[in-house]
Amino acid sequence: MVWSIVVASQLLYATANPAPEKPLEGIGVPPADAAIFRKVISKSLSKQWAQKGDASPLKFIPSKTNTALESVLKPLGKDAKEVRNVLEKIDQAQGRDGIVDDATYYLFTGFSILYALALGEDYSQAAHVNARLQLRYSLHRDGWETLPEQDKTIAANVAKAIMAFAIIQASSSNSEQSKRLAKLLLEEFIGTSNEIKVVDDRITISTGTKEVDKTVRIEDFALPEAAGYKRQTFGDRPGLTKESPDYPNKSSINFVLMEPKAAPYTNFKVIWDASKPGGMTGDPAQIPFKRYVGKGARAMMTYGQVKTSNNVFINMIVYNIENGPGSQALVGFYKNAGDVNQIIEDMESVLEKLVVPGARRAPLTTIKELVGKWTTKGASTMGYFSTSTGNLIGASVVDRNVNYSFNADGTYTYSYQGVTGDLGNLKAAEDTDRGVFTIDGDMLILKSSRKPLRKLSLRGVIQTGVSSQVLLLGVVGRDMTSETYYIEKFVKS
Repeated sequence: MVWSIVVASQLLYATANPAPEKPLEGIGVPPADAAIFRKVISKSLSKQWAQKGDASPLKFIPSKTNTALESVLKPLGKDAKEVRNVLEKIDQAQGRDGIVDDATYYLFTGFSILYALALGEDYSQAAHVNARLQLRYSLHRDGWETLPEQDKTIAANVAKAIMAFAIIQASSSNSEQSKRLAKLLLEEFIGTSNEIKVVDDRITISTGTKEVDKTVRIEDFALPEAAGYKRQTFGDRPGLTKESPDYPNKSSINFVLMEPKAAPYTNFKVIWDASKPGGMTGDPAQIPFKRYVGKGARAMMTYGQVKTSNNVFINMIVYNIENGPGSQALVGFYKNAGDVNQIIEDMESVLEKLVVPGARRAPLTTIKELVGKWTTKGASTMGYFSTSTGNLIGASVVDRNVNYSFNADGTYTYSYQGVTGDLGNLKAAEDTDRGVFTIDGDMLILKSSRKPLRKLSLRGVIQTGVSSQVLLLGVVGRDMTSETYYIEKFVKS
């Protein structure tokens, strides 16, 4: 079927600027709906598309309202009517083609427009036919039929919202913006590190083999203006300095933007050692964790002390920020270790304004890294003594054992055993759970089979030795100062 898009030029989605690490949420799709869409559709289509299999329609039960679509169209105001008219014509065409209530139609139409916008080319009519079938094969292979009916409906609604957004961008007069937005959304189909090609009229996804252009220059990024900070040069390197009553002893803190390195942002120990003043020794005090800074740049951060051969100590905090094929460290030097809370808090105003030319806008943690069994254990006691006799009169106890198992198919299991209370009045508790999980940027979303949706702050799987790894989990919504100290550490079994 051939159809044309006729949408007035005033439909330019001038306000659309998807958050780089969350393109669906950036165009207005509710996070919960986006998570369901990614559970099967993004997972399936970022792998090699099947060339044979079940070719039946991706059936779903239509809903009276489409929250995802309404959210995408909302910024258009009254002009949304023009897009709705186009969508109605597409629905009518589905009926004529005998494929009513088939999510394939929305998925493939949106994908085709995004492909053309992002790559500046289209593919043959034969490839159109084959690709639509490949899409069906792939989704049936990876679990469309096993999804709950409600999830199928939501996934189809999100597909229609993507299609609507693609139509809007195709009619935009701002071709550069449309191309950029199309590339971000296309990644929802093929993944951030994959490459798409049409070979012999079939879609081919090169999974995880997209080569980084080694000739790309790692650009210095500028340090932004931030309240309370002054620009200062340290040697030949740009930096910031701050001296204010915020710090109890009014001592200054100096941040230096180090030279770009070829090492990836995850190679934190190499960058930490390179950031130490000459001849100094010392390692980080905490396991470094992953985060986003600025407009979607991935980074790792932690702090610690280094010392000279004369035992003179300097406190250091390091943010190693991904920049193109390498990374660039922003290193803070300060006198008193006790000031680190205030320093971390104050630096957030700088980090949120960073614009990094080589930001990858990619997930902090992959499903492959997360797969495995992770355990954390802890026990503590507190004794109470008589002030007159000095004898022990009581004690409180906390003992816990928490396990997560994450599987490659997107399912998880959870168990908890714990004892709390005072000696003589201890209470034991156990809990188990299972369900499906998704990764959304720096968030781990757990959808239980019997409990409310849970969201955890996902701070990365960190290599702590040749064969040892730690999973770092936090609480969503916590400020960065608290996050630094209260991240929970799970060891891989």
